[in-house]
Amino acid sequence: MNALRQFAQRYLIADAAALSPRERWSSALAGLFGMLLMQAVLAVIPAGPGISYLLAPLGAS
Repeated sequence: MNALRQFAQRYLIADAAALSPRERWSSALAGLFGMLLMQAVLAVIPAGPGISYLLAPLGAS
């Protein structure tokens, strides 16, 4: 159990400073705006219906 805890602390738990509520909101809104902009561009581009799957990697990042 101790080895699992050390593994989690070393590789899974982020060692970064916490974000302030203002930074969280600005990051969330920027991500939402980016996805909406990408979807708008994909709706205008004349391509096949599978092109909309490009939005998933953007949302994952």
